[in-house]
Amino acid sequence: MQASDATLRHIMYFKNSGAKAGASLLHPHSQIVALPIVPVEVAQRQRHARQWFIRYQKSIFQHTLDTTLKQRDEARRVGGGGSHRVVLEDEHFVCFIPFAALSPYTLWIVPKGSGAHFHEAPEAEMRSFARTLHQALRCLHFGLDQPDFNLVIRSAALEVGAMSVFRPEVYFRWYCTIIPRLGVGGMGGFEFSTGIQSNSSFPEDDAAFLRSLNEP
Repeated sequence: MQASDATLRHIMYFKNSGAKAGASLLHPHSQIVALPIVPVEVAQRQRHARQWFIRYQKSIFQHTLDTTLKQRDEARRVGGGGSHRVVLEDEHFVCFIPFAALSPYTLWIVPKGSGAHFHEAPEAEMRSFARTLHQALRCLHFGLDQPDFNLVIRSAALEVGAMSVFRPEVYFRWYCTIIPRLGVGGMGGFEFSTGIQSNSSFPEDDAAFLRSLNEP
């Protein structure tokens, strides 16, 4: 894709479902947008991931998965199911609620592999991602009464020129985030004036509720 069009710098994958999520069409649809620039937020996210790797010699994504799964395992040992943030897990992916979630029931689906670009993911990983994503969306659909939501697949920029000396697969990992638009945890005066998101929901409680929807 990049080889056929040297002007491409970043590919966006996203889905807006419902009026609260900014959907412009009534029927379900997803969008892929190819940009000739690297958006500021994308560049900052990669720069922070690269700085973490340089400082700690470990991917921030692997660190996040390791600490999240460790918390889950320790919680299980202490009290059966325990209090943790993991919702789903299979051979290739972990679906969890981040420690500092943007809003209630925000989900991340992070691959256990090391790919930085979504379009380069192997077929087996894509099949696993499709299953995990389907199950996660079912939990939100039935557990939260069909909420509006934004879904974004965050993939690395298509780095060219001087930036191509970096290997994004070493420090960055593509992942998916799903943000339900529930009418709570949205932008208010505090958020607009500070740029800081507020979320009064405990991620462990949100994860426990979503896990319960998968139990027989």
